[in-house]
Amino acid sequence: MFFSVIFGATFVYPGYEYGRLIGGLIVGIVGGIIWFLIVLAIFIWQIYDAYNLAKYYNSYVQRYRKAPW
Repeated sequence: MFFSVIFGATFVYPGYEYGRLIGGLIVGIVGGIIWFLIVLAIFIWQIYDAYNLAKYYNSYVQRYRKAPW
């Protein structure tokens, strides 16, 4: 959430923060790209973690015939 606010604010208001429109736009675009990569990495990690938890759950249920939690 914190990164979204910081990079989103930089992306939406680039000219006000840095005084020059072109430099501000470049910073805003770079900030938007960094924000996108961070969100994408978190999304990929969530998919990986859900897959591993589902495998663990299924193997536990097959072995002990009850839910692990």
